[in-house]
Amino acid sequence: MKKIRSHIKEIIVVAVTIIAISYMLLLNSLDYNGYVVYSEDEAVAYVKDKFCIDDAYNSLKEKTAFKEIQLEEYFRFEKGKIDIDKFFTEEQLKNMLSNYIIVDAYAMKSDEKLIGFVKSDKVGEEALEKVKDKYIDTAKLEDIESIDTNNNISYEKVKCNLSSVMTSEQIVNSIVYHNNNEEKLITFTVTKIEKTKPVINLDYEDSSVAFLEKQLYVPANGVITSHFGERWGAMHKGLDIGANENTPIKAAFNGRVTFSGVLNGYGNVIILSHDNNVETLYAHCNKLYVNEGESISKGQHIADVGNTGNSTGPHLHFEIRVNGEAVDPLKYIMEK
Repeated sequence: MKKIRSHIKEIIVVAVTIIAISYMLLLNSLDYNGYVVYSEDEAVAYVKDKFCIDDAYNSLKEKTAFKEIQLEEYFRFEKGKIDIDKFFTEEQLKNMLSNYIIVDAYAMKSDEKLIGFVKSDKVGEEALEKVKDKYIDTAKLEDIESIDTNNNISYEKVKCNLSSVMTSEQIVNSIVYHNNNEEKLITFTVTKIEKTKPVINLDYEDSSVAFLEKQLYVPANGVITSHFGERWGAMHKGLDIGANENTPIKAAFNGRVTFSGVLNGYGNVIILSHDNNVETLYAHCNKLYVNEGESISKGQHIADVGNTGNSTGPHLHFEIRVNGEAVDPLKYIMEK
């Protein structure tokens, strides 16, 4: 009988132990179902397990090509009971990691103005080539010797958040945005080989025949960088003459100033009215020297070459309009 009682006691002890362990496991399961991710003392993410954040980092690392880092250097993990709705998706984890992970990068600058952060100077140089292609249609320019930036491009080694590092396409978009909003980050100079006939200042004798053909005074010394006609899917209504900044611009004909000021996209502009329903327009100027209503003589210094408005470098945009319609200025220049 004593043996039976002893066995019963043993069974009860085992049963109580099993129940206690089960209860403790149940309590643990109720108190913990994931990890809170901390950066210093700030909770920055919630994950089911550490593998979630490892997977997000590995996916991010493949796209950025930065060196391996130890996540424990940036984050600590604490077990916790977390609402299921709080768990981060992989995309949310990648965004969080991008904002908290610090990497070595380069600050790309143009004349000390920050363009953006890149992982290498190679990314910056690729972006500059894409910007050239965006602004300069080499297929329509013959005998090009070189296309050079007018700016001092530098790369300074820095540390920054991974989210701040830009791709070459993002750098291109940044440059184009700033250029179009009057803050020129990058401009270019197109140099042609010597055999290309330059546009030179030549005065022509007055004649009673063909007003345009015999009276036009070529408005600036320089080279033609863009012709009249279709360009980038739109009509280019004038002739672009690349020249050094502050090169004198001179009136093509005798006439009167009908506009002197700023026009959207054209920057500083002068418009002259002439005989025979002819108008001439001089755009992207630096300084303007004449005012509305003034009478102007052919060859008179009316402005200086500049880089104002939507412009990728110092040049004169020159238009001739007959009865309000733009015509090709080069036709009349070359016929001289």
